Amino acid sequence: ANTKDSSVHWLKEANKVLELALEGMEDVKLRFPFHLMNWDSIGILSVSDASFANEAGRKSQQGHCHFLVPAEQLKKEGHDHFDVYPISFSSTTVMRVCRATLQAEAYSMQGSMEAGDRLRAVVVEMKGLLPANLRGWEDICRKHCMQLSLSDCNSLTSHLNVEISSKVQDKRLEIELRAIRQCLRTADEKPTYIDYLEGGDRVSWIHTSSMAADCLTKVMKPDLLLKILRENKYKVQFEKMTKQS
Repeated sequence: ANTKDSSVHWLKEANKVLELALEGMEDVKLRFPFHLMNWDSIGILSVSDASFANEAGRKSQQGHCHFLVPAEQLKKEGHDHFDVYPISFSSTTVMRVCRATLQAEAYSMQGSMEAGDRLRAVVVEMKGLLPANLRGWEDICRKHCMQLSLSDCNSLTSHLNVEISSKVQDKRLEIELRAIRQCLRTADEKPTYIDYLEGGDRVSWIHTSSMAADCLTKVMKPDLLLKILRENKYKVQFEKMTKQS
């Protein structure tokens, strides 16, 4: 950890975190009940969040977590409760300068989806479905292991879920958004060579109250995330996405 700017304030914050960790030692554990899902049919649930200019030097914080979920729960549009196995999490500073919430949220989602790609590549490889030369591995993984990405940022999810999106002023952000869109089947798009019911990725907008990665981007109690870990259940509140003109 970087301690060159440490102070009594940060020592107190560290002690609070330690106390919280000690309180949860008895009942907060990683659990993987064998009966929750079938290994032959699983997908990736990725949850990303960002806190714009909330850190020292007006830097933005990003956080994301990933869960293994039964594929049929991910494929059923509107399904709002998931059986989950926690598989990874991350909380880091956004290295690029962000000028708006949309930019911070987009960078966070991009990192989350890339991490999800690596996780499902491992899953698909363990099933023996990847060719030895790894040619076209991204499309193969997308077909055999769906990824659903959740965000509580309306402007981001709305931008990604239309066939023709409006332009953004920042050229670098525009490139990143287009890269994310290339991996998605938008709400207005007809099924391509990757049938929606067989695979393909989606992005959905959820209410902030059901954002599991919220505690990874700001100072707050991780009550929701701890509840998910205890129960291996994640219930989300989907919001109706608005379409851009």
